Amino acid sequence: MIDYALSSACQAIAISPLDLKVLMEKLKLIEELPRLAFLRLIERYHLDPLLGEISVFLKENEANPVYLPLITIDGWIKIMNAQPAFQGVTFQEALSDGNSEPYWMECTIFRSDRIHPITVREYFAEVKTNQPIWHEMPMRMLRHKVLTQTVRLAFGISMGEPTNLITEASNIKAKTTGGKQNPLVPVNLEANSKPRMQLLKERLISA
Repeated sequence: MIDYALSSACQAIAISPLDLKVLMEKLKLIEELPRLAFLRLIERYHLDPLLGEISVFLKENEANPVYLPLITIDGWIKIMNAQPAFQGVTFQEALSDGNSEPYWMECTIFRSDRIHPITVREYFAEVKTNQPIWHEMPMRMLRHKVLTQTVRLAFGISMGEPTNLITEASNIKAKTTGGKQNPLVPVNLEANSKPRMQLLKERLISA
């Protein structure tokens, strides 16, 4: 089953099976279901793990560590722009009183086949986490969060992972925070594989 899913994923993103197998070697100790989900997402949405559009994260839990395939913000932007009905996106925000942090942010997506646009509002206080990135770049993180949720709603994209992990997937800077272990640890999919720029150049030359 894994071999079939791997072959389908390679065809979807026009990548050599050898390159993807190198990445899958990093996941060989992970249960089959998360690996299948990772490959299915690559195939369905044409996401390239070598370009950072999708990854795998370990949500650490003392009792039961869980591996999750995660679409990064670059992946969500790609999915959005690939939709035939997509006609544009806008953002609007409100700042907290006397604070540089946003109070809320709205994202609106316009579709050519809908009368009304789709708008989602997220409140910073409700979605922020203890990750340092949320305090260092609150506007960017909230923008990524609300964009992700609006794309999901506007185009009916179903994901199984907790929503807070989606936004943090491409923004984790360190595995430790204040001496405490970060509950999100990225699985290094790039080690022992070709650099991204080299792979991109090879694909452009062969195209």
